[in-house]
Amino acid sequence: MDCTDITLTFRDEAAASRGLELLRDMIKAYYAARKGGILPEEPDKTRVLCELFFRCRPLIRAYDPDADFPYNPLGFLELKGKEVFLDRCADLQKMPLLLDGIRSRDFFLQLCEAQALDAPDTPFDARCFHEETVSGTTFTMTVSYQDRRFHMRNVYTLGEDEWDAEPHETENVTWIVTDE
Repeated sequence: MDCTDITLTFRDEAAASRGLELLRDMIKAYYAARKGGILPEEPDKTRVLCELFFRCRPLIRAYDPDADFPYNPLGFLELKGKEVFLDRCADLQKMPLLLDGIRSRDFFLQLCEAQALDAPDTPFDARCFHEETVSGTTFTMTVSYQDRRFHMRNVYTLGEDEWDAEPHETENVTWIVTDE
């Protein structure tokens, strides 16, 4: 059994409220892509979730995954002041393998990218915590986004030993969202 939670922290409550809506829509996008038949057929099957999200946002907002996926984590999505908290979301975010490094298709990273693209001048901090309850292995990824830069850090805990990956920092990137 795995336990996973995601937290987004913003500087003000208005940004957190917008972040809640974006996270809700990203969850819907994940399930709409899994279900099939909801989003237009794409000739390019390699699109990542963030790209599908922006291309099909009106369709995604209208989709209610409860009928198709009754145990989805939307019921565990909360806004607490300046924080957006999603609990019980292990089906969205799997435990990355220790040797994989950063995987760009992970739900959490796609969520952070979507947040940055949707509001490129809105700083936020994000945290994804994943625990394998049988082995006690934990994985924590933290992302800090400000000044249009991501700062990422991965921490694995294996029992009492901790392996700490070097922080990964991207170059200063100007995010551009187009309709194409």
